[in-house]
Amino acid sequence: MPAARKALLIGNAAYSSRTLRNPVNDASDLEAALKELGFATTLIKDADYRDMYKGIESFTDGLVYGDEAIFYFSGHGVQIADNNYLIPIGDRKLTDKIDFDTFAISATWTLGKLAKARVSVMILDACRDNPTVSRSVAGKKGLAKLEPESGSQYVIYATEKDTEASDGEGRNSPFAQSLLRHIKSPVSVGEELMRLIRSDVKKATNNQQIPTAYGMLDEPYYLVAPASQPTERVVQTPSQTQDSKPDSRASLAPSGMIYMEGGSFMMGSEEGEEDEKPVHEVTISSYLIGKKEVTQKEWLEVMGTKPSSFKGDDLPVINVSWFDAIEFCNKLSLKEGLNPSYTGSGSNVTCNWISDGYRLPTEAEWEFAARGGSHKSEYMFSGSNDVTVVAWYKGNASDRIQNTGSKASNALGLLDMSGNVWEWCWDRYDKKFYHKKSYNNPRGANKGSTRVLRGGSWFSEMVDCRVTKRLAYSPVNKYNNVGFRIVRSDK
Repeated sequence: MPAARKALLIGNAAYSSRTLRNPVNDASDLEAALKELGFATTLIKDADYRDMYKGIESFTDGLVYGDEAIFYFSGHGVQIADNNYLIPIGDRKLTDKIDFDTFAISATWTLGKLAKARVSVMILDACRDNPTVSRSVAGKKGLAKLEPESGSQYVIYATEKDTEASDGEGRNSPFAQSLLRHIKSPVSVGEELMRLIRSDVKKATNNQQIPTAYGMLDEPYYLVAPASQPTERVVQTPSQTQDSKPDSRASLAPSGMIYMEGGSFMMGSEEGEEDEKPVHEVTISSYLIGKKEVTQKEWLEVMGTKPSSFKGDDLPVINVSWFDAIEFCNKLSLKEGLNPSYTGSGSNVTCNWISDGYRLPTEAEWEFAARGGSHKSEYMFSGSNDVTVVAWYKGNASDRIQNTGSKASNALGLLDMSGNVWEWCWDRYDKKFYHKKSYNNPRGANKGSTRVLRGGSWFSEMVDCRVTKRLAYSPVNKYNNVGFRIVRSDK
């Protein structure tokens, strides 16, 4: 059987104890939208246990590995002892876990059945308050967190775990209304889609309902393919756009460096890991940043050594510690007649931020540049939502680093900000540093035994190549997937 796009949609509204307004509408409208996107759809309305069970069994039995599968359920759902159940239509009273195991549909079982497909997306608008289930049985509101199959499954909830979703007053629930609005947009299923839905639903419910998701797909997955993206973008400053006169600072940037005009941006990600939250506004002063990661040839010319386990002049230098990187910065500064940025040794290294010499970027400078600076890109990766366009990572790097600059740049012309090698930053790592909301030129925690790295590498999963992903290693350690790029303060 050839691979295909397939979707099963279930809308349960006619509950005996409390009829819901919108689930049948939600499932029907979503089915129509998915049909237009080329999905072979199965729609089940007001299903009892038998119909739900047989429908899911029949649907998943027909899946083959290459399929793209979507499962959507709208209706009552409940968690019992951290297990999620989708509630069928019927008069049977469910009073304990044995009842739910026998007469309700396990969300975990359903997710496992979907795993046969190459990629499967489970969408649950099933966190509505259920008066048929006492809180003494359910324990907590809403649904518990699900653990999808890594790399091939993505689970979307209409609201956060342990909370309830609104049925809505119109034809569709607030969640379904937003999903229908964006499902035909050329955005990837994942953080990009969730950002749009979350914004809509929070606004519609006065911040009472916040959609969430679990899992990460190894490859970008689109319901509507995006337009082809250019591999290069020529960036014009406002003065060039208006009168064709080049910006003097940008045009005087040293060879191999790009001028970053300072500005403000929203740092972090609410869809990322805990250390990427909360999103907070940061203001950055202007600086210069290396277009590429430091190469092995450049390292040899300054340091006179060949530390890298993979060899090649145009490959990024690797197997260098954080201390090695700052030593390179100082030696390159002296070689070019500049004032070194770093003094001290060990845990007492300090940076002279007004020096004209080379240094490592701060974590905030790195993210600002990766996002495109004043262009304020919302891309998941640096320059694209398609990781394969801009990054060498585990899925395409053939188990090794690649020449710098062999993937597309971001809007500023910066290369390899996502993938190839992790890049050392100046900052000491603090998992909760973002909670301190350091707004102006943040430079990391005052204490800490590890230093921050950014960008992901040839050995990383796609998720680790996001522009907001944070990592921390000991500054004395050396790895074959870690390098760095250099910056200079704007003088």
